[in-house]
Amino acid sequence: MEIKNILLTGSEGFIGSNVKSILVKNKFKVYCLVRKKKKNSKNIFYIKKNFLNKKCDVVIHCAAKSPENNKFHRNDYNENISKTKKIIKYSLKYKPKKIIFLSSLSVHGKIISKKVNENTKILNPDLYGKSKLFCEKMLKKLSDKVSIVSIRLPGVIGKYSVRNWLTLILMKIKNNQSVDIYNLDQKFNNLIHVKELSLFIHKLINHEFNGYHNLYLGTKNPIKIQSIINIFKYHLKSSIKLNVLGIKKNNFLIDYSNAKKNFNYKPTLTKKDIIRFIKENK
Repeated sequence: MEIKNILLTGSEGFIGSNVKSILVKNKFKVYCLVRKKKKNSKNIFYIKKNFLNKKCDVVIHCAAKSPENNKFHRNDYNENISKTKKIIKYSLKYKPKKIIFLSSLSVHGKIISKKVNENTKILNPDLYGKSKLFCEKMLKKLSDKVSIVSIRLPGVIGKYSVRNWLTLILMKIKNNQSVDIYNLDQKFNNLIHVKELSLFIHKLINHEFNGYHNLYLGTKNPIKIQSIINIFKYHLKSSIKLNVLGIKKNNFLIDYSNAKKNFNYKPTLTKKDIIRFIKENK
């Protein structure tokens, strides 16, 4: 079946807007579910209420409430569940070929292992993580009818990115604020550039798979936290001093081997993506 029509939620958000651009560039018709009706443009159609009346081949579910200033409330939890229930209702009616759901590493809660993958235990996730986990479980029940991928996202970086450790470091150094840091000697690959994520989502649209899958994405050639800080200081021409904390927190690496082997994921270099991120946010 040729895939032409995509239903996209969260099209105005940081990730969703980048996904939308990739889809339009590749000649898909993109139907965006939005709160406020907007003027349609070439191959982009904004739908406020009656999205259940349009059959699409693939659903990409980016829309979600996420923590603001480390706060995530019960209403936010309920909204994430409600949005996913609408996608399930739609899918039961129109039976799209695939659903691509953006989940989060937050489903794991406290991570105590050195690598994170499909076998990593779930240990007391916060309310946000619980909302994503519950959405995954609802979608999994649908996987005998629709092929589904849940991407348990790491930190997503890019122009105008928010809510991740690298963005926080960037803002603090740019504003000449002190930076609290720990685990300087530990390696890090808990990131993906939003452009690379969008390209991978595009790749998933035409990738053949069945059933339900949780996928993990990250960068290759992890580098030490100390090296990351040095990269920031060099490219931002900063001599800011670090406040190195004596505490040790568990540090883990993303194991993306399943996505690479079975879904043709091609990770990019950690150092290269961090430099790219700094340059586009100077």
